[in-house]
Amino acid sequence: LVGYNGISAMIDDLENANIRASIDNCFCVLSDGSIAAAGLVGINGGTIKNSYTSGKILSSAAETLGGEPPLGICAESYGGTIKNCYSLMLKEDGSNIISPLIDRISYNESTVKTTIENCYNPSGIIVGSIGGGATVDIKNCYALGNVTGVRGGIVGSSGDRYSNLTTITLDNCYFKGRIDYTTDYSSYDVDGLVGDRGDKVTITNSKYLEKSLYLNGELQPDDENAATEEEMNTYMKSVLEVVNEDGAFKEDTNNINNGYPILSWQ
Repeated sequence: LVGYNGISAMIDDLENANIRASIDNCFCVLSDGSIAAAGLVGINGGTIKNSYTSGKILSSAAETLGGEPPLGICAESYGGTIKNCYSLMLKEDGSNIISPLIDRISYNESTVKTTIENCYNPSGIIVGSIGGGATVDIKNCYALGNVTGVRGGIVGSSGDRYSNLTTITLDNCYFKGRIDYTTDYSSYDVDGLVGDRGDKVTITNSKYLEKSLYLNGELQPDDENAATEEEMNTYMKSVLEVVNEDGAFKEDTNNINNGYPILSWQ
């Protein structure tokens, strides 16, 4: 695959809220040496569920398109639902490529909500950035791995930190990894779950690994959502337990997804 999107460029009509398409039980496996902006969809306003992307990208081509790495499920989401999805994007040498499941969510009408449920990403975060007055619910999601250039393990940046236009709810989500961020703006907040967290961000029953946040190479203080390594390994739910609320996933007994959960139809 050499192109921009694996399945569709857009799955809704942004001018007509009554037109909402759906992608169900689909997948996109990138062959070695691929370049893609988004594994499944460029712009989403409908429903994507029970789907996944995976593959290995040429290390030299990992940031060819706009200086960004390939994306997991979609580049942009304006409302709609993403449910029971995962993505595992790796470099050709097998190393982590740090690829978000959804790159950005932005919508300036508070009545339009984006819902992300039962999703996980072992090769990056869940959402790169949320802004523009968007309303976003994220539930039962898991992210793993060491990431750079983002300020949160589930949501990289909440965008409207000062204007407080964006509303985010995070429930039963976990991030296990390390965040390294370098910036000239010391006011930016590095957080294990939602970077640049504003007043309209609500977090419940969600944890990240303690002592894993670094800004300009300096360890940052943890907040109330931090958990110890022992808690993450022993007391926290496994990836499968978190994302498998409605039985969409199963164990990867044949190691077709590097041991991570796979969808029941795979």
